[in-house]
Amino acid sequence: MVLCFVDPGVGMSSPSSKSAPGSKSFLWTFPECPLRIHVNLQFVESLRKILNSAADHEVGGLLIGKDLSRNGDIEVSDYFQLPPAPESSPNFVICSDLLAQSIKSASAVQGRVIGFYRTHLEQRIQLRPKDLECARSNFSDPMNVFLVIRPHG
Repeated sequence: MVLCFVDPGVGMSSPSSKSAPGSKSFLWTFPECPLRIHVNLQFVESLRKILNSAADHEVGGLLIGKDLSRNGDIEVSDYFQLPPAPESSPNFVICSDLLAQSIKSASAVQGRVIGFYRTHLEQRIQLRPKDLECARSNFSDPMNVFLVIRPHG
């Protein structure tokens, strides 16, 4: 399981994220982690539009992608947005009654679900205990990726 955190004020919290000129993706790597994540730039632009429209509440969904090689290269190429929790909380809860059906729907329509993303409005960016519980029970593949984004610096 790989955890990725994005903070616009700091940038990506990864020691290595790079893109070759003219590339359609950038490579995101982590020390001591065999997984190499190729993030499609079209995915980033598409997700950015969703993030800009959600300033006062968290949003989230499933990450769609594919294995690029057997030695730990994966590509994040798309997302499947999940509906907000029915509660009045501004926090997004990834595990809901709809999660299993959403995974099936996203897999059938868009491709392999490789993890999830959500925004984070609090100052300290982190996975919450409910996120970790959800990851353990629904995303047990070591090639799964979890992206937490603070949309405003």
